[in-house]
Order: sequence, then structure tokens, then C-alpha cells
Amino acid sequence: MAATTQLHVVKNALADALAALPALSGVQIGTAYLGDESALESIQFRSPDRAVQDWVHEGRLTREEEMTIDGVVWVVKPGKGETIIRSARGRAVELWAAVEGYLRGSAAGATIENTVLMVTTTAYGTEEGIHPQGRYCQLEFSITAKVRLRV
Repeated sequence: MAATTQLHVVKNALADALAALPALSGVQIGTAYLGDESALESIQFRSPDRAVQDWVHEGRLTREEEMTIDGVVWVVKPGKGETIIRSARGRAVELWAAVEGYLRGSAAGATIENTVLMVTTTAYGTEEGIHPQGRYCQLEFSITAKVRLRV
């Protein structure tokens, strides 16, 4: 059987690893955008995912795939006013720090539980506003990973 994309394998492994982190206990983890199913605190991967495959020098039976998984850290805090705005933003940054800490702080994270060769992260900033349940903060991020595929 020919090797194909490993995007689904990496997304599932990353979601499972994040769900197991003590710092993310109680945080909803979604491998796709959750929309109105979102909990007050969640980490969601969003489409479209991007993946590019290149042949490598080891021969025609090996390819490398580089994939980018975009996502958001979503936090809603009940209430209104500046204190709640700061609380929502602070919690979103705290949750992102747990994700980054996992990816950068251990061999398991740096390889997403041995599913990738390398991983890098980028956080793009926040969007904040009014939500029916209070104030929200959405921190957008990208995770780029490289995988070696063998036929």
C-alpha cells in the first residue's frame, strides 16, 4: 500500500496528547471547528489544513510531508467590563502556553508522540469581543509539522 497523507494521524495524536495534559484538564479539545458546540474553554483545529509532499533524496520510495494545522484557543468568561476582558485574554494566553510548553518542552511534544520529525508553532494574536455568555477571547495559532512517508 502506498503511503499517503498523515495529517489525520498527526491531528489525532496532537488532540489526544493535549487532552491528557494536566494544565488542560477540563478544556474541550476538537480536531475540527466546533462552532456553537464550543465549551467556554476549548482548543480547536480549523480547516482548511494544508499539506505539501516532496520527494527526498533517499530514493523514490520516500517522501516528506509538511503540514500546517491552524487553530484557535477559545475562552468565554461570564460577566462584563475590563476585569472580565483581561481575565478572558489571560486565560487564552495561559492555555496557549500549555500547548507550547508541551510542543517545545519534551521529546514527546517535539515529535507529537513520535508521529512527526519536527514541529514549530506560531501564535498570531487575539480577537476579543462580546458573547451572549460574557466576553470572549480567541487566540489564533498555527502548528507546522514534518513527517517522513515511506511507500
